[in-house]
Amino acid sequence: MPNSHNGHPVSRTIKVGGISCSGCERGISEALAAMNGVFEVRPDHQRGEVEVVYDLRKIRLESLEQKLNELGYPLKGGFWARKKRGFAHFKEQNEFDAISHKGHCCSKPPPGS
Repeated sequence: MPNSHNGHPVSRTIKVGGISCSGCERGISEALAAMNGVFEVRPDHQRGEVEVVYDLRKIRLESLEQKLNELGYPLKGGFWARKKRGFAHFKEQNEFDAISHKGHCCSKPPPGS
């Protein structure tokens, strides 16, 4: 895994089920690290979570969650888990919008405002 965090690195913890051993951790690490834009992957089978550091400009949290589901590690269910996940997606969209925003020339307001 590259240590270079060029771009816009974001760290997220994803709660999943089905991680039972260090072999599962290895499989998750290899699969997610192979995705373009992922810098670091730290699965923890004892806590049932995967911490991922990725470039927000290249990959999104939803893609990482889908990959974990495909690998057989479903996202934690329950009301609060879904609410927290929804908030993380909302927060990520705001961060992406902020880094993608291009300012106006000479700090002038846009026409018509």
